[in-house]
Amino acid sequence: MERTAEYIRKTKETDIKINLNIDGTGKAEIDTGIGFFDHMLEGFARHGFFDLDVKVEGDLAVDCHHTIEDTGIVLGNAIRKALKNKKGIKRFGSCILPMDETLVLCAVDLSGRPYLVFDGEFTVERVGYMDTEMVKEFFYAVSYAAGMNLHIRVLSGGNTFPRYCITGGIGFPGGKNKNGQSLVKKIVPATAAMITSERATLTGMMLYLLFLFCFFIQK
Repeated sequence: MERTAEYIRKTKETDIKINLNIDGTGKAEIDTGIGFFDHMLEGFARHGFFDLDVKVEGDLAVDCHHTIEDTGIVLGNAIRKALKNKKGIKRFGSCILPMDETLVLCAVDLSGRPYLVFDGEFTVERVGYMDTEMVKEFFYAVSYAAGMNLHIRVLSGGNTFPRYCITGGIGFPGGKNKNGQSLVKKIVPATAAMITSERATLTGMMLYLLFLFCFFIQK
């Protein structure tokens, strides 16, 4: 049985609906009204082989805060709901992800106890229409709604000059479960895009998190 969830949350500031299939194929329909945030969530689905449908109406005329934070709350709840009793999953996961000059460390524990440790700084205030200060708030919201310990640390990063970041043949962390079955069998095709160092850091965090989900959220 596929592990799926639908979660809806309406407040004065936002109206959000997320459909998540952990056992999907990487299909994504994302519309948050914030281009780079859409890009991050699309990468989360594509590289993690999750099916993710995100529809957000937020008070972007004010700022991006409620839209990003509330999306994290709904995504975290969808993850928790899709995992149900978490039977058969690997509880802990950790990895280090390089993306050119950016190196990010992340560790996750699906303990049911929410906690975030975030050690990373940005040298610009915005990437597109996404405030970089909201990156921590997004992961805080995901971790607390999903009930996970989440530690993220940016070990190294470069300047903010534009450059080509080529992510080639990225492989998901390997490993075996208790039955000796491969935890991850899929490889992400090589991609190339114009990207800034700040984007490399942001995308690195998101890719890192989804790599971990692929690593330990297994039947």
